[in-house]
Amino acid sequence: MVSRFHPHGSSRRLLLAAILVASLSLWVGCGREPDNVAKQSGATATVPSIRVAVVDDPELGAAIEQQWKARSAGELTIQTLKAEQLDSMKQLLADVIIYPSACLGTLAERNLIAPLAEDAVHDPQYALRDVLLLERIREVRWGDSVMAVSFGSPQLVLIYRADLFKRLKCEVPSTWEEYQQVATALTREKLGDLAPPADRRWSAVVEPLADGWAGTVLLARAAPYASHPTQFSTLFDYTTMDPLIGGPPFVRALEELVAANGLDASSPELHTPETAKRSLYAGEAAMVLAWSSRAVASGESPPTIADGIQVGFAELPGAATVYNFAETEWTPRTGGIPPRVPLLSVAGRLGSVAKNARRPREAAEFLARIAGKSWSTLIAPQSRATTLFRQSQLRNPELWTDQGLTPEAARQYVEVVEATQSRPTHMPSLRIPGWQRYLKALDVAVHAARSGDRTAADALAEAVATWQKITEELGREAQRTAYTRSLGLDP
Repeated sequence: MVSRFHPHGSSRRLLLAAILVASLSLWVGCGREPDNVAKQSGATATVPSIRVAVVDDPELGAAIEQQWKARSAGELTIQTLKAEQLDSMKQLLADVIIYPSACLGTLAERNLIAPLAEDAVHDPQYALRDVLLLERIREVRWGDSVMAVSFGSPQLVLIYRADLFKRLKCEVPSTWEEYQQVATALTREKLGDLAPPADRRWSAVVEPLADGWAGTVLLARAAPYASHPTQFSTLFDYTTMDPLIGGPPFVRALEELVAANGLDASSPELHTPETAKRSLYAGEAAMVLAWSSRAVASGESPPTIADGIQVGFAELPGAATVYNFAETEWTPRTGGIPPRVPLLSVAGRLGSVAKNARRPREAAEFLARIAGKSWSTLIAPQSRATTLFRQSQLRNPELWTDQGLTPEAARQYVEVVEATQSRPTHMPSLRIPGWQRYLKALDVAVHAARSGDRTAADALAEAVATWQKITEELGREAQRTAYTRSLGLDP
């Protein structure tokens, strides 16, 4: 009998082989250059008109349009869409679509996008080898097919007050348990003379718990607890689609989230990653979960870093133990099992060829050009939902990181991005059809636990019931197929 959580015998070997082949097919073979790849320079090629749909990112759409008009004689039409519209679309009236990473499953399962042709994947303009590892082998794949190019997909990282850590001789936390201990030492009461004036806001930690983010933060915290090396499933049992989010890894993560965010929080405001980051730069917080970005939304001013504040970056904390669902027990992360497990598809932007593209080859070449080594550095940094995603970009972090960071802090952020993108163990976030509804149920659970209306276990039990209902409404077998593909496998 095959276990629900960690296949044994031949089944397990087949699944492991499938993942290995899927991952290495891009990594090892990426140096090939097919004979029929276009050799034209992106700056001089003349191409037919291209229709581009951009989802939930007007700044990225504007950057694409600006660079295309400056460099090409081809006609470009940009249309803007909302992610919610994709759920009911029967076809895209576009040749190319740029969209949040989490929408990949919706687009693929609704047959709205097509796999990328080998010519596009290995186009010299795209420079596949230059793309960071997890971007290259995980974020752009659906099942065993390469469905997209990446414009950068940030993970949540720990941003901290390096000046306070130095003065208090605090070590940067490597586990969530250490994170809680450090947070306790950074309350206004414990800071003493180092605390801001009483009339100013102060929070030991600020985590992005606004609607649309609370559930994601919970998943990021739970990732190292739930990602056992013998398990493929973390969010659902991939054989039945029964949710796993009511289990011990998620209950522990939610209990710790509630404890940390109840420390010395002087403001009831719920933050996004952007506002969380700004609170630290303004001297109102000691640690936040966010990422660095130079992009600003229309009408906004860039954040400023207050005098005297030194900023540091680190990977999100990990865990010393991991839960084995099959054995229903916690086990230590020993024997080379890394403590840190990044959550993928937190934000990010991908680009795909529409299924009904008028000229699929030209559409794929367009994507290879604008996401390639040359153009992407001018386009992708204009989106707040992206970050560095190429080796070549790591040498110029100032194009991507917040204004006012010291060169040392910018280099530290680069090191964090590179390390996170190289982690052998990682957990994909929700990117199956209905992902927004599933995440909303987790938002509700987080808020219920924080307010004290429910225990963490009870709040997540209600989320499990909601997830079951969503799965039934969307079709259990269809969702099981989609979830299996989201893990990089074909059902």
